[in-house]
Amino acid sequence: MTQLRNRDEYTSIHSVNVCILALSFGRYLGLDKEMLNTVGMGALLHDIGKLCVPLEVLNKPGALTHEEFEIMKSHPAAGHTLLCEDPNVPVGSLEAVLYHHERGDGRGYPRGLSAEQIPFTARLVSIVDIYDAMCSDRVYHDGLPPQEALSRIYRLGGPALDRELVEAFIRCIGVYPIGALVELTTGEVAVIVGLNERQKLRPVVQLLLEADQRTPSERRLINLGSSAWRGHKDAPAVQRILEPGALGIDLTALILEQTEQPPSATKPEEMRQ
Repeated sequence: MTQLRNRDEYTSIHSVNVCILALSFGRYLGLDKEMLNTVGMGALLHDIGKLCVPLEVLNKPGALTHEEFEIMKSHPAAGHTLLCEDPNVPVGSLEAVLYHHERGDGRGYPRGLSAEQIPFTARLVSIVDIYDAMCSDRVYHDGLPPQEALSRIYRLGGPALDRELVEAFIRCIGVYPIGALVELTTGEVAVIVGLNERQKLRPVVQLLLEADQRTPSERRLINLGSSAWRGHKDAPAVQRILEPGALGIDLTALILEQTEQPPSATKPEEMRQ
């Protein structure tokens, strides 16, 4: 992974993102610790074979030629070969690496497997891999908003992706993904830190900026789905999702800040008094 990070930063970051999302999804599905370790390792290492792909192909701005695409398609098998040298890598992790580009309709690679032939870990990692790739900015495309990425993945469910897993992933992620920067109907800016299973449009948020969108807000949690807001004419709600770099907010710095000093969890009815 260190070699991968030094060679191609995007692939390294993408691998960590896929690992985090896969573990979150696995926990949502109720997987046991052993299976979570297997899924997590497979997700983290799923693109390790890109160490063997020339950078001019890996980061080409335009469309790949047939020959270049064939080179790109070699990375699952290359990664599998590298990892087979280590007897400590679980079989399920190896399967995720080798088969994460297989599709249920038989149009995937490297072996063109059909749905029933694709191992569970590979089916799970492939969904998360596609989601993070769609949401990421690359030299050849701009990242999609999370809702659009989820919508496209939903349309892939059935013939290409495992329909039940796709629907479970959408339920896991929710309408508003955790970490999304949002503007509330009050004008305040917040980051989504939790979801309400029964009210996906009303997540738990942490305030960042006051309504003028310049003044830093006291770090407060608001559960937009709390019963305390029921019938309240001024009940806040999510108005729109903002771009990650909007308003000069550094979400990475915010996360580091919050790991040192957790935000207060004031009750919603106390927040506006």
